Amino acid sequence: TKLVGGKPSALSREELLDLNPRDEIRLRLPGVIEQDILLAVENINEEPTEILLDSSSIEENKPKDTEVGTLGTVDPDGIDGVFEYSLVKGSGGDDNGLFRISGDKLLLKAVLDFETKNIHSIRVRCTDEGALYVEKTLTVEVINANDPPTGITLNRDTVAENSPPETVVGAFSLVDPDKGNGAQYPLEISSGNGFTGGRYGEAISM
Repeated sequence: TKLVGGKPSALSREELLDLNPRDEIRLRLPGVIEQDILLAVENINEEPTEILLDSSSIEENKPKDTEVGTLGTVDPDGIDGVFEYSLVKGSGGDDNGLFRISGDKLLLKAVLDFETKNIHSIRVRCTDEGALYVEKTLTVEVINANDPPTGITLNRDTVAENSPPETVVGAFSLVDPDKGNGAQYPLEISSGNGFTGGRYGEAISM
């Protein structure tokens, strides 16, 4: 702060005053009077600048209401204020419907499946106590987990009567969400009706 026109009562700013590093400034008027003058700086609310998510990945098949992570805010006014988080429409909010926010916690609103989609995008708004806000697109990565097989198929389900032993009937296929139809698993036939088999994909014989 400097004198304007040599008049001790007229002051102007040489630079922007920021309340955050200090909340008062002491002025000295050399050649006029040696006295400290306390100048109070009035704080003005500034909007938040960043939204953070401390964990941005979760394993697939977790139940609804499982916590994904905790939201945080970068604010020039400090981190001790009250912030309200919400999911909002807009760019990057394609998957908002799969999540919900409770306080500062991001929770699942639906069961996520890695094989269907492994990266989800949400748009989050953080509003401070003065109604100023910032919005940011966040991504949540879905981590693959081992899914159980969902079915067994046989490519042929008929055989001629009186066929001799070791006649090939057909080949099994295993439906597995993680590995498609190419995985190899031991094959057991428990019916005890005269059929035998080897590993997945091998033929079943009489």
